[in-house]
Amino acid sequence: MMLSVFYLAIPLGSGLGYILGSSAKEAAGDWHWALRVSPVLGMTAGTLILFFVPEPKRGHADQLGGRIKHRTSWLCDMKALAKNRSYVFSSLASAAVSFATGAFGMWIPLYLFRAQVVQKTAEACTKDICSSKDSLIFGAITCVTGLLGVVIGAATTRLCRQKTERADPLVCAVSMLGSAIFVCLIFVVAKKSIIGAYVRVV
Repeated sequence: MMLSVFYLAIPLGSGLGYILGSSAKEAAGDWHWALRVSPVLGMTAGTLILFFVPEPKRGHADQLGGRIKHRTSWLCDMKALAKNRSYVFSSLASAAVSFATGAFGMWIPLYLFRAQVVQKTAEACTKDICSSKDSLIFGAITCVTGLLGVVIGAATTRLCRQKTERADPLVCAVSMLGSAIFVCLIFVVAKKSIIGAYVRVV
C-alpha cells in the first residue's frame, strides 16, 4: 500500500508541475516564474517533513538482532550492489522513467501545438511567451492516468501474484511495453487528429 502511494507521487507531482508551471508562466508573462515557484513548494514540503515526520532513532539499524556482522568498505558495497541484478535493473528503469517523463513534459505539448498549427486549428506563435493550453491538458491527463495506473496496477499485481511470484516485474514490463506502442502512435495520429493524439496520451 505504501509503495503505491510512493509511486503515485511521481505522475501526480509531474502532472501538477506541468499545470503549475504553465499557469505561472502565463500569469507572469515570463517563463522564469515557472522555475521560481518550485523552490517555494520544496521549502514548504521540507518544513512539513521537519515538523510532522518523526525521525527514527539513530543506531536502530545496528541493533537488528546481530544480523549486521561487520562493517564493509564502500568498494565492497558497490560490488555487492553491482551483482544484485534486481537493484541494477530497477535503478536503470527508474532513470528511464524519469528521463521519459521529463522528455514528454518538454516536447509533447510543444509537438501537439505545432501539429495544430499544421492543421490550421491554431495560429503560429511568434512571441516569446506563447499562450497554449496543451501543457495544462497534458498535466491533467498525467495526474488522472497516474492515479488510475497505480490503482489498476496494484489490483492487477495482487491478482497475478496468486499465480506467480514474479507478478510485480511482469505487470510493470507489460504495461511499459504497451505504453511505448501508444507513445509511437501519438506522433502518427497527431498529424490528423489532436483529440486522437490525446487519447493515445491517456
